[in-house]
Amino acid sequence: MDDANTWHSNERLSTEYYQQDRFNKDLWFRVANRDYTELIEAFNFSELLSRDHSPVELLDVGCGTGKFPSMLSAHLSPSHHIEYDYLDPSTHSLNELQKALVSPFTPRTAYHTTFEALERSDCPPQGYHLIWCLQSLYCMPREALQDIAEKLFALLNPDNGRALIYLASADAWYHRLFHLYNQQFYPHSRLPYITAENITRTLENLNIRHEVKKFHFSHTIRVSEPEVLSNYVNQCVLDEKASNNCQNNRIMRNFLESFRRGEDYQFPQQMWLIIFGATAQVP
Repeated sequence: MDDANTWHSNERLSTEYYQQDRFNKDLWFRVANRDYTELIEAFNFSELLSRDHSPVELLDVGCGTGKFPSMLSAHLSPSHHIEYDYLDPSTHSLNELQKALVSPFTPRTAYHTTFEALERSDCPPQGYHLIWCLQSLYCMPREALQDIAEKLFALLNPDNGRALIYLASADAWYHRLFHLYNQQFYPHSRLPYITAENITRTLENLNIRHEVKKFHFSHTIRVSEPEVLSNYVNQCVLDEKASNNCQNNRIMRNFLESFRRGEDYQFPQQMWLIIFGATAQVP
């Protein structure tokens, strides 16, 4: 199988998994809320989303079920006015996002497509003040990364647009689990997720200046909550059979147990927040 087909199969894998709602999002966010909590506490979104007398036009790429904006809304004031466009190839995710979105976010345009297929002519001609891709680029096709980065840059408002990409770095547990799981069960049909390092190298190759803020924390799951662990493992590798597969595979079982600390599992994550803007290109 060639690289292009393999990467597109990863993208299909993600779309199909979310389209059919194969995971329990409440159990997932009992753990993965930490990703967004760390981001909200460390970054001044209130300032970023403030504009005098006019709305902020925002595009959420790979919007998922809308957990992040629903959490962030509690940290913003009623004076914020954010026109929210959102993109996802999963109809289920688009519907969940619209239900989750509350003031000061106002849902506007839903793009039922991949980012690669998004037509620039369908977007605001003046560009977006903010585009964020939060935990959403893992299954993008590798060969399309340069085009994706160029399109993100081109869709920004030329005066004050900013793009935020939040993604796990190569040594994060997300990637370690996915890599080992694929070695054991899908050695010829999946390639690794996109990493934060893949993104920064792409931006460097395009001479797009960017900043990186790094986060280090652990996901904690009680040993006494096997249903949480099972849902978490399935979600991390986008396979509803993953937890059972891991329990029946010595290598995977030992790998999971190596992160047990007393009565908890502690899974170390390293996230990068990558920021670049339309006015920050290297001359």
